[in-house]
Amino acid sequence: MYGTPQRYIRNVSDEETEIEDRPVLLQDFSQLIKDISLINKKCEILTGGCDLTIGEYPFISIKLLLEGHIEIIDEIEEAIKLFKKNNTLLINKIKEGKRREEREKRIDEAEKKKKKKLNQREEKLDLSNLI
Repeated sequence: MYGTPQRYIRNVSDEETEIEDRPVLLQDFSQLIKDISLINKKCEILTGGCDLTIGEYPFISIKLLLEGHIEIIDEIEEAIKLFKKNNTLLINKIKEGKRREEREKRIDEAEKKKKKKLNQREEKLDLSNLI
């Protein structure tokens, strides 16, 4: 904000940002694939790092190896945060669809239980009428 003293600038974190609900575009899928491949490349560094030889000074080599892995893990965490930020719309739509499916499944199961209880009651009534 031009001309505004820094102490008056509002600090808004990414979590507080409101996401506009819009149709999913092809660009969103492209961004999703790019972010997944970025995370994949960073994870490949971790898996390949285990194949390194230790050398003549094992403790120094292990220390350097672990420090490198810790740096990569931090980079992966940042990449995952960026992935979530860039693909919030798709992630929310997927989660919403999953919740809807689970809700429908619970409703179907509840209806089946009600029908089963109703059928059992009808059978009991039929048996009592026969006696």
